[in-house]
Amino acid sequence: DEYFKIDEQHRSLRARVNSALCLSSLESCLIGDLYVFEQEARKLGFTDIVANICRTRATELLIAKKVNEAYVHAMEASELYKFDGFADDRAVALFLAAISLLQAGKVSEAQQLRAEILLSEGKVKVYADIYHDLLGGKIPKVPRGHSLERASWKKNPLKTNSVSGKIILSLRQKPLT
Repeated sequence: DEYFKIDEQHRSLRARVNSALCLSSLESCLIGDLYVFEQEARKLGFTDIVANICRTRATELLIAKKVNEAYVHAMEASELYKFDGFADDRAVALFLAAISLLQAGKVSEAQQLRAEILLSEGKVKVYADIYHDLLGGKIPKVPRGHSLERASWKKNPLKTNSVSGKIILSLRQKPLT
């Protein structure tokens, strides 16, 4: 309210969006308040706010097991963070995309995307750990209270560190003799 009074559009919208992100759901991202805020942020050119909403939508879609859609929105968030955002926010978006690919069974594509991510510490660490657990064929242990705590994970039957796993991954990338 104070930001609105002094005509700080960006800070005012960001404060409203941040409070809505705390209570996010797939419905709020698709047709609710976050969708409305996203349209407003797009109109005003606030790409950092749009990116935060896209990243949240990707998270909610991943929780809803709509992994292909989650990938699309995580990649959109990643692209938006290139214009206005922090490197760790972009890394989180890329990890969400890579996790979505793993959940869709696209291990090779997920590994290629993972190679682009330079950060894996701080707030990115949880996402990196989830990715590496899934890649190793484990069910991730997500910290209590984290937005992905509600996700149910599809276990990757392929153990990528085993000899047979490495052979299969190599064959998925290209034919070998």
